[in-house]
Amino acid sequence: MRIKIQVCKMVEQDNYEKGCIGKSSDFGIIDTHDVNTLNEAYIWCTSSFGSAAIFDNRFEIQRMENDDGYTPSSHEMTDFKDGKIDLWAATYSCYLSKVEETKITNLDLIAAFPELEQL
Repeated sequence: MRIKIQVCKMVEQDNYEKGCIGKSSDFGIIDTHDVNTLNEAYIWCTSSFGSAAIFDNRFEIQRMENDDGYTPSSHEMTDFKDGKIDLWAATYSCYLSKVEETKITNLDLIAAFPELEQL
């Protein structure tokens, strides 16, 4: 069994005093990855994006990011807390699905492409 991971990202502008203040962006699927076990899926998601919470069929990871999409520096965090800059509350949703491989048979191909010559 293989596990397919599809990562979606959404960000909201975050002000230290006011919280999320309305401006947001939904990036849709930003990455896909295949692993062999759920444990490998968890390790890949958390090592890529941070600590996760479990939802129905996914891991959710939330973290603060700067305008470039990186973890803010200590200087940026100080400026954020002092109200000098806004940061972004980023949510990474790692959707998990099982991939079970089955071979395509000759009959499947003939049914899909009856006009092709059979050898």
